[in-house]
Amino acid sequence: MLGLVDRYLIREMVFPFVLAVAGFVLFIILNLIPQLSDFMLDRNVPLLTLFRMLAYRLPELLVYGLPVGVLFAIFWALGRLSHDRELVALQAAGFSLRRLMLPVVFMGFLTTGAAFAVGELWMPWANHQYYNLLREIFFIRSAPQIRESTFVKISDTAYAYIERYDPTTKKLSNVMVFDQGGGEYLAELNARFPKIIVAPEGEWDGEYWRLGHGKLHKLRDDGQFEYTLTFEKLSIRAGPYLQRVFAEQRTPHEMGIAELFQQIQVLQRSHLEAESLIVELHSKIAVPFSALIFALFGAPLSLIFAQGGAPRGRAAGVIISVLLVAAYQGLLLWMSTLGKRGLIDPALAPWVPNLLFAAIGVLLVIWLDRLSRLDLFARLRQLFAFVLVLGVLSREGFAQEPPPVAFDLQADRLTIARDWSEIEASGYIRLTYEKGRVQADHLRAQRIHPLSEKETPEEWRIVAEGNVLWEGEGLKGESEKIELQIAWDGARWQFESARLQSATLEYDQGRLHAEEIALERTHSRTGEPVKARFTRFSGETRFQSAARKQETLRFQGEEARATLSSEGQLQLLQITTGEVTTCTCAEPIARSAYSIAAGSVRVEPNESVWATNILVKAYGLPVFWAPVYFASLKEETKNPLLPDFGQLPERGWYLRWRVPFVIDKDNTGTVMIDYYTRLPEVGTGIEYSYKFWGQQGQVSVYRLVGRGESWATDWTHQAQLPLRMRLSVGMTSRTGVLEQEAQRLFSRALLSASWGGVRWSMLWSRDQYLVLPEPDSDETVLYRFLEKAPELTLALAPWRLGPLPLSVIASTSWGRYREKKIDREILDESTRWESVLGVQSLAVGTDVLTVQASANYRLALYEPQRLRREAYDLTVATSLRPWPGLSADMTYAYRRVIGQSPFSFDTLTLVHQVGWRASWTTIPGKPNLSGGYDLDLKRFDPLRLGLRTSFMGLDVLFDWEYDLNRALWQRAALAVSGSWDAVSLQLTTAYLFPTRAFEDLIFKLSWGAQRLGMSVNLNRFALIRFNLETSWQWGSDWEFSLKGEYDLPTRRVTALQLGVIKKFCHACWQVGLYSDSRRIWLQAQITAFPTAQVRYSPTDQRLSFGS
Repeated sequence: MLGLVDRYLIREMVFPFVLAVAGFVLFIILNLIPQLSDFMLDRNVPLLTLFRMLAYRLPELLVYGLPVGVLFAIFWALGRLSHDRELVALQAAGFSLRRLMLPVVFMGFLTTGAAFAVGELWMPWANHQYYNLLREIFFIRSAPQIRESTFVKISDTAYAYIERYDPTTKKLSNVMVFDQGGGEYLAELNARFPKIIVAPEGEWDGEYWRLGHGKLHKLRDDGQFEYTLTFEKLSIRAGPYLQRVFAEQRTPHEMGIAELFQQIQVLQRSHLEAESLIVELHSKIAVPFSALIFALFGAPLSLIFAQGGAPRGRAAGVIISVLLVAAYQGLLLWMSTLGKRGLIDPALAPWVPNLLFAAIGVLLVIWLDRLSRLDLFARLRQLFAFVLVLGVLSREGFAQEPPPVAFDLQADRLTIARDWSEIEASGYIRLTYEKGRVQADHLRAQRIHPLSEKETPEEWRIVAEGNVLWEGEGLKGESEKIELQIAWDGARWQFESARLQSATLEYDQGRLHAEEIALERTHSRTGEPVKARFTRFSGETRFQSAARKQETLRFQGEEARATLSSEGQLQLLQITTGEVTTCTCAEPIARSAYSIAAGSVRVEPNESVWATNILVKAYGLPVFWAPVYFASLKEETKNPLLPDFGQLPERGWYLRWRVPFVIDKDNTGTVMIDYYTRLPEVGTGIEYSYKFWGQQGQVSVYRLVGRGESWATDWTHQAQLPLRMRLSVGMTSRTGVLEQEAQRLFSRALLSASWGGVRWSMLWSRDQYLVLPEPDSDETVLYRFLEKAPELTLALAPWRLGPLPLSVIASTSWGRYREKKIDREILDESTRWESVLGVQSLAVGTDVLTVQASANYRLALYEPQRLRREAYDLTVATSLRPWPGLSADMTYAYRRVIGQSPFSFDTLTLVHQVGWRASWTTIPGKPNLSGGYDLDLKRFDPLRLGLRTSFMGLDVLFDWEYDLNRALWQRAALAVSGSWDAVSLQLTTAYLFPTRAFEDLIFKLSWGAQRLGMSVNLNRFALIRFNLETSWQWGSDWEFSLKGEYDLPTRRVTALQLGVIKKFCHACWQVGLYSDSRRIWLQAQITAFPTAQVRYSPTDQRLSFGS
């Protein structure tokens, strides 16, 4: 009989036991659902079948979950009793800790019986049902997929190749079957299956391939034909092969103990290996028995932890339970694997974890009521310190014997010490090791640690002198002397460090010479880069500029540090007190056409270059000083190196200076200083681009003083926030004169996230047109002012409706809006709640014909106007692909709107139309046809026909428009384009049938740097306007550029840009004087670091070349 205390303890364990078992089962099921869902959706299996499969998995999960529940319940219950001092009370009442273990062990015994019953009576049947259902889904509900021009496996040794397959008629064309082993087929063969079957035609009925008019080829073992036969009909059973193979056998998971024992006896009588089945047999007993072992082991351990000074409470119990279960499962898996491979007794393998945990449990029970357990954790801390000191002091005992010398040394004269601790060579010397090589006149190699010291890794210091050549780590060096250190890491010889004197070093992008070069290999997560230090050096490195051209940077200085990859690529160069230039003239750097002397220079090839405390020199003469210079090698530099000087009509002469500052390559900025003479006006500001902690953005603040005080502020920001949230901010603000010069102000802040299948966002935006676009502009403007403050949106990801090819979409939003319409000065203000519910289908059909549709319902409510708007949308799209290259698409769109919105930005229009488009790209002319019909207006859209062809290297495109409503031609257009080497040509024009007039002929020609665009009136055969963009070289140093547009009817220059450019030293840098219709400016730039130019554009965009 169980006493009151026993029943109390069991009641305390029941709830955590049930909770742990349910949590374990639920956790495994949640991991199974995504795997099974993807598998079953591909085969259109009903949702009920998925639940059946999960139900069949429950018995096996319970067998493994019940022991876990026992361990979890023990630590949970006893931890709670210890925390509430109930264990102390029970001990005071005369109950020893060993006595309190009895109900725990009793519960473990009951759980063992329950787990064994489930595993023997229920689990084999459930597993068999599960695998049968899985086979049914895989082999019956999923018809074999026949793919064209692909090998298909039809048996364990046979493969088939089908060149063409028509899924509608089930016809096969040009079939070849190849069998490596042979097998028997139907009675019409009456023999072994030949090696090769070839048939020009066949048919697939779901189970058999019915082949006709084919040949059978039998091969000998040497590959020669043995005989060839012809046949009129032959049936090959290709469908249910795998189903037959798997349906006729049971796996060990589908057997009970008795069935497994019989199978083992059969295999042993046949002298076959049965280790795997023996392991499975004992696992069916050992796993349920682990519940009793967990009780015997977990109860004393929990009591010791509870009163030995360990952290108390249920959290500690949960953590300890998880760790113990993981240790048990890992040990069980490892032992079972060893048993199946025969490395240990297969009957013992599943019991090893139980025996180990049981032995520890017995020791804990013996130790349970001893006083020494009370200071358990203090003793453990002392033991840990002792073990740590012992491990450090005994390191010599674990040292391995150093490997033998594994480098090759050749010399005219060679001297080796008796203990191989030192080697000296002279004459013609060649030393090779792994990826390194040394050549010199004299060499001395010394082992850093003698063999008797048994040090690992083994290291050698090598000193070579006289005409030294060294290769290693992707580098090549020449010097008078080198000190090299290499080490054995247990697998190969590694370069550790090197010191070269009066040396030249070659790397992937260039070379340098220095009085001293020090190299050292380092270890990092990105590999093993080489750190380098140079003293009194000069050199060069190649890089790619923002203009995608290969440039060379020459440099010199007193000291520098560099990082090179293990392949010898320069990753970083940091120069202290140096000078750089991109001029490749023969002059020294200090007297080159330009150079930049700097306190420090940092170069990241193909990334960026920046310098501090710079002095710009021309031919050795100081020209300009700046505190910082920064140039990106990925994009054009926004601000020039030298101040910008020029003249503006509205502000007079100006001087603009942009002073950069750099924190690192991701955080750069510019201080802006402007001076205008007319008022005068002074502008100051700062631009800053930043990137840190998953955030990046750019902020610009500018203040202009003269005609009052004006401010301009721009800010963009992107941030990744916790919980997978994303913040996007863009703000623009203008005041005073700067506001008068702006056309549009737009600001927005968006916070969004996607959690599972739910997406939400919170938006604030403000959009204001200070100046409306021109009427002939392509931009459509619906309002003068619009503010969303705020707009909240919640949307669900498309949700698949079971096996149906349909998905449900749903979203809802609420927002507060203020809008000023184009023709009104009054602000319309309202709140809107809008919801959308719809369904959309996947493309269904065949390779020839597919259909896709979507439908949704939209409801919007506006307050305080109490307006209501409903909209119904339906779209059906069909696509026809009867032959390669021929396609036809038709779309039906319908929208019905009931009610109206008080705003312009969300106006919905009625739609009821059909559109179509067809093209045939494999016939001459590659015709395409498009059109539509408005069912409400009962009017056709213009019918458009296009033809494309090639003629004498020209691409010719014809385009016609036809009005079906009036049965009249509307427009015929012609476009011709072509290119030959550096010459390209474009020509476009059109004829308008209603007015019987031609559109202007647009002619564009470019050759080299010269470009000419012309607009010709074909009705009067008169030149209307031309655009010329050209440049001339005068010698090698001067360039003149002219870009202009001239309108002949008005005899007026409508656009103009002139430039006179002086280039220095093979155009490594240049100074240009430019002028357009608005201003004159002077600009200097380094060619390798291109500066953004003032873009030229003609007023007639049809004549633009995109420059």
